[in-house]
Amino acid sequence: MPMPEPQPIFHEIVQRMEQLADGGQQPAAEEWEQLHVFVRDRYPHLVQTLEKQGLTRSEMQMCLLSAIDMRQKQVATLLGISPQNLRNQRLRLLSRIKGQPCVSISDFAAWIESCRS
Repeated sequence: MPMPEPQPIFHEIVQRMEQLADGGQQPAAEEWEQLHVFVRDRYPHLVQTLEKQGLTRSEMQMCLLSAIDMRQKQVATLLGISPQNLRNQRLRLLSRIKGQPCVSISDFAAWIESCRS
């Protein structure tokens, strides 16, 4: 049986995402997949929770980037949206998940952190 290919380690994934963001670029499909696999392996409860929510691809990407503590401006760049649009999307997503209005972006960060545990 062939050995599975080793997954890139955490700092390599984060460093690559930071490089892309700093260069104003977006990740390729393979890079998004590497991020997803890494976060799934490192924070299985978070990914299970996210997958139960029926998220769009961009919502999942937004959450995965948040899970590795990317800054808001970097996340916005990687998703190809403005920081204000990112903020609005985070609040809408959390409101939908919680079933009640959310007005603080810190609520989103706290929710991601609670799901990582």
